[in-house]
Amino acid sequence: MKKLWLVALIVFIFDQLSKIFFTGKEFFIFKYAENYGAAFSLFNGGRWFFIFVAIALIFFIWHYRKKINKNLQIPLGLLVGGALGNTYDRLFFGFVRDFIDLGFWPVFNIADIANCIAVVLIIYYTWKE
Repeated sequence: MKKLWLVALIVFIFDQLSKIFFTGKEFFIFKYAENYGAAFSLFNGGRWFFIFVAIALIFFIWHYRKKINKNLQIPLGLLVGGALGNTYDRLFFGFVRDFIDLGFWPVFNIADIANCIAVVLIIYYTWKE
């Protein structure tokens, strides 16, 4: 179970440090952007809803932590870390700080990457069993 919380902490710290470093900077494929919605800036204005959902997710995982399959610890750690990173932004800035711009995709951040990888791994391990 320690893996889950360690991965979450690492993702959260890396996400926050990267956002601090890239705030206001534009070079290579990095472009600072403020996202007031969810993924791809969908549902703008849903700040408190997204905060509630993230906190509920974290408490749900905490509550069922002893029943979590060993294979899901790292994916859930990625999910919790990503949720914490973007929730921190929503709470303290009112928006999510994004900075990775591929040119053909909406701008995103480390927390978004962690969340996407987590979902893919959760689907994989669930399907595998």
